[in-house]
Amino acid sequence: MKSLRFCFLIISTCFLFWGAGCSSSLIPVSKPQSFFLPDSFTNYQSAGRVLLVTPDQKVPGELEFSLSRDLELRFQVFAPIIGTLVYEFRANKDQFMILDFREKKYFLDDNDSQTRQQWFGIDISLNELRWVVWGRIPRQEFEQHQGHYVSSKSLKFTSKEAEFFVTLDANGIMSQLIKEVEGVLIYKVSLQKYQEIEGNLFPKVIQIISPLNQGKLRLVMNEIRSQPYPPQALTFLPGEGMTPFQDE
Repeated sequence: MKSLRFCFLIISTCFLFWGAGCSSSLIPVSKPQSFFLPDSFTNYQSAGRVLLVTPDQKVPGELEFSLSRDLELRFQVFAPIIGTLVYEFRANKDQFMILDFREKKYFLDDNDSQTRQQWFGIDISLNELRWVVWGRIPRQEFEQHQGHYVSSKSLKFTSKEAEFFVTLDANGIMSQLIKEVEGVLIYKVSLQKYQEIEGNLFPKVIQIISPLNQGKLRLVMNEIRSQPYPPQALTFLPGEGMTPFQDE
């Protein structure tokens, strides 16, 4: 089971792969971009590379990433060079699924904090993951969570029991997001190398550090597409011949 959970960390995306001390690169900005995500935001899709680093090994892979406006996530990891699909992670607001195509195994459970912590390695919700890949937060959510500017380059807001701290770069773009619960660091996200796609700026490099699990996750988004149509609808049925993982 230890090796299984290690493999599943690859998929934790997301939401997030990484080294400490990263900051968003300054880029020429053709027009000012608000820190707040506009109401007209659409679906997000990207392709690139993923790297998981643990205390004793590194696991690289190619990735396909899709997060819909309705918070449906599909995260696929392919073997480098060969291109064979190795793992797939699916999630919506209610369910959490991992498919291991090498072992012909799957895991399915509720998408809650305990499940994400145990199997995903990082307790990051789909909504928080959306903030990260877009590099922005909806204004309504920010205001609902008592959001306020601590300084011209830093913001703070709360959500249930968690506190979030945001750092902006010289362009007013999110370069860092920190989540704490009762003063304990849950994760730290660093966003780098923003690129302009269809009139919006998106982080190309996303890194997440989870001290609780001594894990680092890094995503490099080489192709980013914000699409006005929904991706393929998610299903939570295992593939043919797959059997459920049994806890040991």
